[in-house]
Parts: sequence; C-alpha cells; structure tokens
Amino acid sequence: MDNNRFRGSIISRGRFASEDGMNYGFDLNRVTDDTFLRRFDLSDPTFLQSRLFLTRNTDMQNLYIGAYAFQVTDTRTDDDTVPFIYPYIDYKRNIAQHFLGGDVFFKGNFMATDRKEGIDTRRAISSLQWVSDYELPLGIVMELDQQLRADLYHTSGGVDPANTNQNIENGFTSRALPRSSAVFSLPLLKKEDEINQIIEPIVQFVWAPYGGNPDGIPNEDGFATAFGAAGLVESNRFYGYDLGE
Repeated sequence: MDNNRFRGSIISRGRFASEDGMNYGFDLNRVTDDTFLRRFDLSDPTFLQSRLFLTRNTDMQNLYIGAYAFQVTDTRTDDDTVPFIYPYIDYKRNIAQHFLGGDVFFKGNFMATDRKEGIDTRRAISSLQWVSDYELPLGIVMELDQQLRADLYHTSGGVDPANTNQNIENGFTSRALPRSSAVFSLPLLKKEDEINQIIEPIVQFVWAPYGGNPDGIPNEDGFATAFGAAGLVESNRFYGYDLGE
C-alpha cells in the first residue's frame, strides 16, 4: 500500500424545510477505500448509503422523491454491480373518505436502477386500497383491507440481484396482485392501581392468488421479511415491492 496515499471518509447530513410544507435534504457517506473505517476502528458497516430526497406530507397525501448511491465496504463485492437508484418516487393519497364505511387510497411507486455491470430495472406500481374497521358485539374489532395492485417492469437482462442462479431476460413483465384480508381482535384491559395490562388475541385471514412472483421480475428490494410482533398481522410480510407473499 502506498503510505503517501490520502485515506479518509466523509459523513454529512443536511435537513431543510420550506414555507410551503416541502422538506428536503441529503445524506453523504463516502470513504476512500473499503478498509479505512475498520482499520481505524471508526465503524464497521457493510455498505454506505448516500441520498438526496424531497418529501411533502399532509393529512391527505404523502410524497417522497429520492436518489440513492451505495458504496460497498465488503472487499468481496464488485463495486460495478452495486446499483444507483434515480429516481425513487413513492406516493400515497386518500382519494375517498367514508366510502362504504371506509377510506380509499391510491398508491404509486416508481424506481429506476442502473449498474455499470449487471441488470438495470425500471419499475412502475399503482394500487387502489380500501380499508375500514368495525366494532362488533362483545368488544371484537374487525379490520378489513381490500387491495388491487398492478405492476409493470422493464429489465435490461442479466442476473437477478437476489438469486445469482437466475437470469432475467430483457423486456417487459407485468402482473396483477389482488389481496383481501380481515383481522379480528379482542382487546382485554385490566386495571390495577396505576397499571394497565392489555391482552389482545388476534386472528387474521388473508386471500391472495398464487403466481405473484414471475421469473421476469428481479428482486431488488425484497430481501428480508418482517417476522415479529407487528409483522405477524401484515397481509404481505415481505419488505419492499418486488416480492409478493
């Protein structure tokens, strides 16, 4: 190693807000080489994430626009296979309140990934979701969630990022993901002096068709499942959009 070569890192964060309700900012995390942070015992991350983002949140809608760059500090990973994401757009809007006793939401997502080597992906997702909750006799709470989602993908062709044994062909792939779920819960409250104890048995029913993960769709963001107390009652426990349960 050249002892005269400059080595270092930069970690910077900025957050700004405008009068019209927009929030925007950046995270900058870069290092000159893979071993610098470990060598000087500063930290030991497997990757560094930098981003630019803009958000706007109101009572009726949520908007997020971002761009991401990653730097992998694992010496076994080829940097040319690490994606750049620009843009990443996530949008949610309440389009109808008190419709058939519930609320109707529109959700949209767009993501584009580029790599120096490997697969490039363009993804457009839209969905309509109706959610409602009812109080039944004996204190039982019923939550209904009905969703219809349509996805369109275009890939440049290459190896699936999550499965190196699977090749994705160049071209378009589409899918429809209907899903229906019902959750029944019975909150039981016990008060003792200044202590409140709550026990809540929960039963969930979910309907979704098989075949929701065709071979033409790469897995860019569905690497882990949320298996915990909160994730147990999610209709789709996969994180992200690419994998459907």
